[in-house]
Formats: sequence, C-alpha cells, structure tokens
Amino acid sequence: MHYSLFLLPFIAISQAIPLAPRQDSQALAPQLLEQIRSLNTAVTQLTTAVNNYDGSLFGVLPQGIAVISAEKKVDSLVSKATETAQDSSKFTAPDSKEVVQTLATQIGPIKDSLSALKTKYPAFKRTFTAPIVLKDLKTLKEHTGELIAAVKEKVTAEDAGLLDFGKGILDQAFDDAIGVYS
Repeated sequence: MHYSLFLLPFIAISQAIPLAPRQDSQALAPQLLEQIRSLNTAVTQLTTAVNNYDGSLFGVLPQGIAVISAEKKVDSLVSKATETAQDSSKFTAPDSKEVVQTLATQIGPIKDSLSALKTKYPAFKRTFTAPIVLKDLKTLKEHTGELIAAVKEKVTAEDAGLLDFGKGILDQAFDDAIGVYS
C-alpha cells in the first residue's frame, strides 16, 4: 500500500479545518464600534471632498475622483459594519446603548454631507456627473438602511426604538438629496 493513498483522506480533512479560531460573537460589539468611528472619519472626508468640488475644467477629474473615492470608502465601511452586526450575537444592554449612541453621533455628519451634496448640485450637473451622484446616493441610502436593520436585530428593544427614530431622520435627509438630483 502506498503511503500517499493512506494520507490522502487526512489532507482533505486538514483543508476543511479553519486556520484561525472563530471569534466569539460577543466580542463583535467593540469591533462594530470601531468601524462606526472609522465611518465618522470617512463621512467627514466625503464632506470635505464634496465641498472642494467646484466643477472647474481642470478640477473635474481630480476632484471627481476624490468624491468618488470618499464615497466608495464610506460605502465599504457601511457594508463591513453591516456584516459585523449580522455576525454578532445580541448585544448586552451596555453594549447596545453604546452602539446606538455611537451611531447617533453619525446623524449630524451624514446630514452635513448630504447638505453639501445638495449645495453642489449645480456643479455636478454642469459636469454631467449628477447621475453618478444620484446612483451613489441611492446605494448609500440602501446600505445605511441595511446597517440600521442589522444593528436593530442585536440591540435591546428600548434602543431599537431610538434606531427607528434615527433612521427616519436619515431617510428624510437622503430623500431630500435624492430629490434634488432626480
């Protein structure tokens, strides 16, 4: 008997064993909090990129790339935070409160970013990039809703009500910006 035939089943089994230990789902609240804090920085960078966009002939390409890059970073962080929330078990009451409070701090910066986009509509329209902004706004609204829904499943009932309130504020702000670009 060949030794290679004897070892073949063990190779298949060893491939199925994960290399890294599974992270305890209870430990995901701190990870989610860090992602939300990173999101705050990314939203601020997006607002800055939008405010710097002037639609000038020589600025369209670099400024447009800055806006698109910042938007993609925000969207990526929202998606990662959604995955983290979905993978987590229910949060403890203190974790629930901290996650919701940290998310609540995002409302102001997000509204500021959306206001900047509304203000810059003429510049985006003049450079024919308004349809791209509209598509990105719709995508960000959808992904933000998915994040809130994922977090809502993990927080206490009391904190879930606060998430609904915050979602209403954000939905209105997104709808206003989408209305300008539609």
